[in-house]
Amino acid sequence: MSDVETRQLRYGTRNIPYTLRFEPRKTLGVTVHPDLSVVVQAPPGTPQPDIENILQRRARWIAKRLDDYARYSPDLPPREYVSGET
Repeated sequence: MSDVETRQLRYGTRNIPYTLRFEPRKTLGVTVHPDLSVVVQAPPGTPQPDIENILQRRARWIAKRLDDYARYSPDLPPREYVSGET
């Protein structure tokens, strides 16, 4: 198993992609970032069913954080590079 994996969490009709990282730690941690990415840090050797069980219990919290960040994220227009501008 690699140290970093991309997986999906199913919550209702929603698929939430997350990055799974195995790191030297004692407990499983879930972080939701403002860029709408979800990172799960797990101790090496944690069985996949245990990780999925914990994520299912935290799915409501994860979805709420993603919705909050999506609601308050600014809609920035795409950058245009114009000759002569600084």
